[in-house]
Amino acid sequence: MVSLSDGIMKTKAILVAGGKGSRLYPFTRYTQKTLLPLYNRPVIDYALGTIRRGGIRRITIISNEHIGHIAKHIGQSLEDEQIHYVLEEEPQGVAHALQLARPHNDDCRLMIYFSDNITTVEFDNLV
Repeated sequence: MVSLSDGIMKTKAILVAGGKGSRLYPFTRYTQKTLLPLYNRPVIDYALGTIRRGGIRRITIISNEHIGHIAKHIGQSLEDEQIHYVLEEEPQGVAHALQLARPHNDDCRLMIYFSDNITTVEFDNLV
């Protein structure tokens, strides 16, 4: 059953922010790849901006042992938004990560977005 509010289907986002960033070594030796700066902003900020401009206000961020650094950077959330942080203790692939995020995302449409993707595509007409 999909949650409806005023007849509009709710959409949530899962932001996959794991990965070791081995191809970006040595930059990722001490910094998680989605926190690396691009034009003076961490890469994850671009992904969050894309999701937020799409009108999505319920976001689950899943990452590895660096989830605390990501949470510290992002903070709790904006006033009208909910962010859940999920730790993937052992990397077992994207399907496993999505399974861990599932308890926060039942009964809704989902946008799955990878935090190191940067795009000029806007999702306001898609969600």
